[in-house]
Amino acid sequence: MNVKGPQPWDRPIFVASVTRSGSTLLQRILNVHPDVAIWGEHNGALAGLCDTWEALHADHAINHLRRGNEFAGTVVDGPQDGTEFVPWVSPFLATEFAVAIRSLIIEQFSNGVPQTTRWGFKEVRYESNTLEVLGDIFPQSHFVLLARDLDGYVASRFFVWREEQPRFDTPEDLDRARAVVQNLVNGWMARYSGYLQLAERFRSRCSFVNYATLVSGSERIPELFGEIGLSRPEDAQIDEVLRTRLGSSFGDEQARADREIVVDLVRHAEYEQDRYRAIVAAFGLG
Repeated sequence: MNVKGPQPWDRPIFVASVTRSGSTLLQRILNVHPDVAIWGEHNGALAGLCDTWEALHADHAINHLRRGNEFAGTVVDGPQDGTEFVPWVSPFLATEFAVAIRSLIIEQFSNGVPQTTRWGFKEVRYESNTLEVLGDIFPQSHFVLLARDLDGYVASRFFVWREEQPRFDTPEDLDRARAVVQNLVNGWMARYSGYLQLAERFRSRCSFVNYATLVSGSERIPELFGEIGLSRPEDAQIDEVLRTRLGSSFGDEQARADREIVVDLVRHAEYEQDRYRAIVAAFGLG
């Protein structure tokens, strides 16, 4: 899709991940570059706009709206004798709506950003369908897709937001834990399966990053800047960000023991093995 619209800030960087996977760290690393401004999360506020864009671009919607605009005069000027009544007459034009969404997003996220700066944001709430719409609206955008290994993600999610320390003493405790773990596994699989589909559409515009290489400060970080089309920042700047990252949630012996129980539940969860292997291979999680 070739959408004409405002030209400045035309190459946004969209960082997509699930929560508890290092997206804040990645955001901070990208922001060390002087020509980058990656904003934080915004509660998935653009999903509704993207859903509307998709609704207007559905085949039946486009056909109805295209024909409906031919009869716009029956609404503006009133019914005319002998004129066919068309119930879906509407002023909506899909291409104009795409330009309007594009303009709105640019205005919001380029606010206070120099015109020479690549703006963008990180968000953990966007499914692949929302990202695909963003990719269509911004044909020069780049996606940074971040993943954490399944064991680490589930263990972190399982413990971090629980109001009470989970118990594993009885079969009932384990059944409850097993259900929570299976739900988290399902969510991880669904999200990253969608990201693989996104990459099939925008292959040259997607970068895969995994949590382990991110926190290790490996050569993958400067490679990432090159893939986005940016010069390599100073290593010292990246090192400073890595030194100030938050510590582990599993510092004491009991916490580590509980984590191992959850990891064992993950390994006995049900999921499609072929799809899991494809995700692991794409993100280098092995």
